[in-house]
Amino acid sequence: MLLVGTFLSALMMTYIFQYTGKFTWEASLMYGSIISATDPVAVVALLKELGASKRLATMIEGESLMNDGTAMVVFLVLIDIVQGAEFKISNVLIQFVRLSFGGVALGFVGGFVLS
Repeated sequence: MLLVGTFLSALMMTYIFQYTGKFTWEASLMYGSIISATDPVAVVALLKELGASKRLATMIEGESLMNDGTAMVVFLVLIDIVQGAEFKISNVLIQFVRLSFGGVALGFVGGFVLS
């Protein structure tokens, strides 16, 4: 859903608000990736106030972390394109995989070494 929100935000910036002279399509997508990540702080605070289960609050916090990570990956992929890097699907996929799974792999290696 974050990717859909990113795309819809870029459509809004480009076609509804008519920022075509100020924003390129790529810059609009980058803007969309920044504002599409949700912030669950108010929701988690309300759940605690209402006495909802700890499991539900943990699930919402985890979903927010996943959204934040996805937004960061999309932003970093798009910033290279906005800065003028040549757009190749293979380069985008390699960078996406590196950013998405590189931290996990580094965490496993670090955890293994330290344990």
